[in-house]
Amino acid sequence: MRIEVDRRTTAILVLDLSARCEDPKLTCHALLPGVAGFLEKARAAGILVVFSVSASQRGTPMEKVARPASAQGERAGYLSDGFDKFTEEACSVY
Repeated sequence: MRIEVDRRTTAILVLDLSARCEDPKLTCHALLPGVAGFLEKARAAGILVVFSVSASQRGTPMEKVARPASAQGERAGYLSDGFDKFTEEACSVY
């Protein structure tokens, strides 16, 4: 399937794929190869990639984005630890 997006108005949001996901015992670890490949294609198409990590991990080794999906010139922002990353409270942490 082919999906077309306008790279001027589209962004890929990568939420909570922090360094903790580098642990093969965690479920999120299985996502990393697919996400890394997808992000490579998105970057090649000139689409903005935005990362978030858990605000509670600020200042710890877990505030880094997982290496296989890691930022390439992009910075990670901090969002709340809740499930809904798009509430006013969650976005104010960024």
